[in-house]
Amino acid sequence: MATQDSRKTKSELVSELKGLRGLVADLQDVQAGNEGDERYRRLVQFLPDAVRITCDGIIVYANDAAGRLFGMDSPADLIGRRAEDFVPAEERERIARRRRRLQTSGSVPMEEQKRRRLDGSELDIEVLGIRITWRGKPAVLSVLRDISSRVSGRQARVEGERRMAALAENIPGAIYQCVMRRSGHIRFPFISQGIQELFGVEADAVMSRATTLLQKIHPDDRRALRNAVRNSAPGLSPVELELRVPNAVGAFRRVQSIARPRERDDGDIVWDGIFLDVTERHYALMALRGAKEEAELANRIKSEFLASMSHEIRTPLNAIMGFAEVIEKQIFGPVGQKRYQEYSADIHASGVHLLALIEDILDLSKLEAGKMELKEDEVDVARVIDSSLSLLKRRAEAGGIKLAVRIAKKMPALRGDERRIRQILFNLVSNASKFTPDGGKISISATVGATTGLRIHVEDTGVGIRPEDIDTVMTPFGQAHDVDAPDDTGTGLGLPLAKSLVESHDGKLNLKSQPGKGTRVTVQFPPMRLVA
Repeated sequence: MATQDSRKTKSELVSELKGLRGLVADLQDVQAGNEGDERYRRLVQFLPDAVRITCDGIIVYANDAAGRLFGMDSPADLIGRRAEDFVPAEERERIARRRRRLQTSGSVPMEEQKRRRLDGSELDIEVLGIRITWRGKPAVLSVLRDISSRVSGRQARVEGERRMAALAENIPGAIYQCVMRRSGHIRFPFISQGIQELFGVEADAVMSRATTLLQKIHPDDRRALRNAVRNSAPGLSPVELELRVPNAVGAFRRVQSIARPRERDDGDIVWDGIFLDVTERHYALMALRGAKEEAELANRIKSEFLASMSHEIRTPLNAIMGFAEVIEKQIFGPVGQKRYQEYSADIHASGVHLLALIEDILDLSKLEAGKMELKEDEVDVARVIDSSLSLLKRRAEAGGIKLAVRIAKKMPALRGDERRIRQILFNLVSNASKFTPDGGKISISATVGATTGLRIHVEDTGVGIRPEDIDTVMTPFGQAHDVDAPDDTGTGLGLPLAKSLVESHDGKLNLKSQPGKGTRVTVQFPPMRLVA
């Protein structure tokens, strides 16, 4: 909303001053304290601006508004005071020169000045003065208006513009404002100096002629920019695209333009935007893309190699295992020496172990390549847990390991690949058995929650894992180095493979462990995997 000091134009103030000249003759006969004079009251009532008359620098008349302006209880308190007592010291010489010009010419233009109130505080005023005669003596009639709020607002705007200009110059890149008129003509009313570094053109040149900037852009990107701007206008959709700017050596600087449009009352579309140098990011992304392609190629070659090798290895391995089993069971008759029978049993067991290792490597390779296909069905979790534990019973009985199972009643089915769920649990309970000494305990529990889904906990009282080794054991072939660990710690594939299989079912695997106290592995499948 406009303030009082900004409502009146200069012409209105001049007109007011001319009207006052006609009242001067009447005012000469009015005593300052005569509240009964009708003309005096009318003047006070209808003139919100301060009116003051001075003779030889002494105030001889002041209206109510003048008293309020200078902080007086009554305008009569101004009478007899020197006018310069209300002028700041640094302003006195300039105002004295202005008064001399007024006495010579009869009037001076309106001017902004400073004054001091009775309490010493300063204010900004707008003042007009004319030469008059007061009781036969030369005098000056002045109209003064308080414009402190206007000046403060102007100073705030100037300071704000200064801060914005400094901000614009210190922001990386260049900020701009682009306007498209309804005719389709495009111009840049503002663009910061950073445009020089990005495009090699002066900001003033771009603001004078938009084509100065457009000519610096690769022709294909220039067309893309024009199309993006025109397509953005109807729906006021943001503009974001990357531009190529050729440099002196024939290479390209990559500049990203990001802008948000708005429509003005006159129908013009304005884009407030920024140009950013993204050259380094562009080449970094290219390098990253190249590295990704190389990694994918290497991974594909690895997967193909493993698939081929697994076939080449499994074929003779199956033959070795088959012949070893024939010898062990003496299918074609006694082998003659019991030691040979024991050797053949070892050969068969080693073959089984090697075959399982090959299968784990292949599974992990498929998971890493995203080629693991799940054959999903409804899985009876309780039955899978029971079958996994049955494989450990012989080891538990031999070592005096206590097995504890706690499964929630009415366990819902799990939607997943039963073979892979079984593989997850087998790997976890095998690990627990392997690292739990004789006389220890292995616990398996399963709980279901509406928000938590299915949780399966496998906990042991084994040797545990040091905190610094947890990340290691979760990586393929990673093994913790612990003097208390058994000699046969496996290949280091069990936990990583279990984790990847859990994640392929949208789940999470979490491991907590304390050296000397044991390990707790939690597998969590989300509620969406449960079948009511």
